[in-house]
Amino acid sequence: HPGLLVTFSALACRQDQLASVAAMTIKKLATHIRSNDPCHARLLQALITISYGKSTEVLKWAVKAFAEQASFPNDRVKMISQRGLLPALTMLIDDKNNVVRGYAEVALSAMAGRYFNTGADIQSYF
Repeated sequence: HPGLLVTFSALACRQDQLASVAAMTIKKLATHIRSNDPCHARLLQALITISYGKSTEVLKWAVKAFAEQASFPNDRVKMISQRGLLPALTMLIDDKNNVVRGYAEVALSAMAGRYFNTGADIQSYF
């Protein structure tokens, strides 16, 4: 259903217990949705949306989902090209919560490792 991820991301932006449940649901979906799935871009957009939430629990689910996605090489390419994703992760690295910061660093490191492990990787990227 095309509107499902939008609905969950909107619910995750609330300031109640439902926000955490919605964010956890998005994270669980991130475990199964890969870059070749038609809804992958919508998943990434949902993750970007919930990255701007106020609840630490929501942010924890968001960065865990980012790290999950970044563990798959093909997903990394889509993540890097998704508008707003790198700024969202960069913002999460500065979060006051250690778990949020740590998972954001893991996700960014995995994404960077795909392209910049060697000089040859850097050259092939450009």
